[in-house]
Amino acid sequence: MTTDQNHDFRIFILNLVIILGGVILVLQLFNLQIVNGESYREQSENRVLRKMSVTAPRGELLDRHGEILATNRDGYNVLMYKTDLKTEERNELILRIVKLFREKNTVYRDTFPIALTNDGFAFTFDTPEEEARWKKNYKYEENATPNDVIQKLIKKYGLESYTSSEARDIIGIRYELDRVGYSAFKAYELATDVSKEVVAELEERFEEFPGVTVEIQPIRTYPNGSLASHILGYIGKISQEKYEELKEEGYSNNDNIGKDGIESVMEKYLRGKNSFQKVTLDALGSASDSTEEYSAIPGDQVYLTIDAKLQKVAESALKGAIDKIATGGYTDGSTEAKSGAVIAIDVKNGEILAMASYPDYDPNLFVKGISNEDWKKLNISTKPMFNRNILGLYSPGSIFKMIVAAAALEEGAITPDTVIVDEGRYTKYKSPQPKCWIWSPSTGRTHGPVNVSEAIKTSCNYFFYTVSELIGIDTIEKYARMFGLGEKTGIELPGEKTGIVAGRSYVEAKENRKWLVGETLSAAIGQSYNSFTPIQIARYAAILANGGNRVQPHLIKNVIKADGTILEYSEVQEYVRETLGIEQDETIPEKIALKDTTIEAIFSGMESVTGDSGGTAYNTFKDFPIKVAGKTGSVQVSGSSADNAWFIGFAPYDDPEIAICALVEHGVHGTYTAPIVVEILQEYFGLKESANKIDTNAIVGDNSMM
Repeated sequence: MTTDQNHDFRIFILNLVIILGGVILVLQLFNLQIVNGESYREQSENRVLRKMSVTAPRGELLDRHGEILATNRDGYNVLMYKTDLKTEERNELILRIVKLFREKNTVYRDTFPIALTNDGFAFTFDTPEEEARWKKNYKYEENATPNDVIQKLIKKYGLESYTSSEARDIIGIRYELDRVGYSAFKAYELATDVSKEVVAELEERFEEFPGVTVEIQPIRTYPNGSLASHILGYIGKISQEKYEELKEEGYSNNDNIGKDGIESVMEKYLRGKNSFQKVTLDALGSASDSTEEYSAIPGDQVYLTIDAKLQKVAESALKGAIDKIATGGYTDGSTEAKSGAVIAIDVKNGEILAMASYPDYDPNLFVKGISNEDWKKLNISTKPMFNRNILGLYSPGSIFKMIVAAAALEEGAITPDTVIVDEGRYTKYKSPQPKCWIWSPSTGRTHGPVNVSEAIKTSCNYFFYTVSELIGIDTIEKYARMFGLGEKTGIELPGEKTGIVAGRSYVEAKENRKWLVGETLSAAIGQSYNSFTPIQIARYAAILANGGNRVQPHLIKNVIKADGTILEYSEVQEYVRETLGIEQDETIPEKIALKDTTIEAIFSGMESVTGDSGGTAYNTFKDFPIKVAGKTGSVQVSGSSADNAWFIGFAPYDDPEIAICALVEHGVHGTYTAPIVVEILQEYFGLKESANKIDTNAIVGDNSMM
């Protein structure tokens, strides 16, 4: 062939390839669009590519030694995606789901605030204010009845043919779907941590549950049940209001969030970073393929300052003391004794070693969504979810007397050797004329001449009445604040109360009147308006024990991030304070400059409380091998014949390490709380129980103001 012929031949071959390729393409398009077009269209329409969140494990909570207090395990969660269903089909689907959950005793999400009772429909709000807010948010008339609301929703959701019970069940889910929102790409979580039986039913009957899927996700668990529940707190589904606030930070409407305790305050650290999967699903919700975009990052580990073993002892001892008082273990016990609190604190650095409030609760109840029955149990009169250590406000009674002693000694109003004669009734004024607890008209008993150490030992009211007039209420208030009373401690728990220090500033601001002289006498023995939380009292005991250093009570030891970085407490303290809205009082120095003679006089008196035969807690501590400084206190409670009972103390006496504050509401005598302290000290110092058995039958009660 010539060169021109070769060129023409190559062009012919190229044109032939192009023509053949075009024919093949046309035939394939004909096959796709004409021959099998309907089939492929149906498959395409029935396949959905979804971007599904893969939940990261929540960070663990551990005690100071690494014992796990809160962790995660795998569980099955049931989710619903929106599918192309008619109204009636959607209602039937929901009814089938509810029926399955009921058959398998499965708790599912239903926050609709109307219940069907024997008397008809009824609102379930706790207060009229909650009902009013809800009606306003959902645009119901102010006077709308539960039945009015139900009838409106029956019409909205097309439920006219259903029974009242069925309609209520369907409304409960549809209300949630409307409130939270869901779509073909955004799931709604119906139930958390369902049983394998529920999973099996959903898999076997998948055609009956279009859009309903089961995912394996990390489930929060508290392996020790109620242990440290008021410290740990609990988690729950994010509220709509919180979701709107946090959605820009990556939260979804199905996320769990810390609701109380450390779980709430340390949410930023405990929450991990979710990953996402691209999942292909058919019309019935079955997955055919998935691709993970990136790995989930677990939340940070938060190590607490508490010792789990000491915490167990504290909780057991507190409950045991309350039960003994309430069930006749003491001849003058009280059946009103049902609750209390105890805190053990490291006096050198403020670390909380144990903190118990009784009664308590099991945070596992909230993981799946709490049932109405369990919720009622948590709202009984004893308020098991109420953390008395930070929320309860109580008059301190005689445990306040060391503050008055310190004020008088530091200001030079008295010396350790100053003697005041107890005359029984304080008769300086025509009224009031308060008496010392030991005095009565029939006996005329008094403590006689006592110095400050002896006054602490015997809890002599008369001594402190006299001293209070030498220094005045302003000085007493000043020293109370120096010891951290009447201010938030900054403990890493939400809702901490401030408390009240009795004084001019309070009555002038709250009652618009002048302070009365008789109120100073009352304030000096821990009464009047004085009202503090146990955590404040524990801090006061620690400051006293360490000689005046204003330690910061705290529960967080450190945080270990997912990348291994360790954050010490000081590095997260600012975040905690900002989260809780706590401001430091810069006017009070970090060190109270107490004279050695002041410390010695107060310590001597407190050691006599536990170590001398005349001390109010002697019978409890007489066989204890470590010298303990302590003080009992009993405070009258309005409307009750049973006083609140206190004990504060620290040990070892010569070089204090640990301070303890114990309170039993309606515990009658401060002495009855002392065995709680003994049990905690036994565990802390590693003492054998057999060598330190407490003769509780020999315990004698102090009197009303001791």
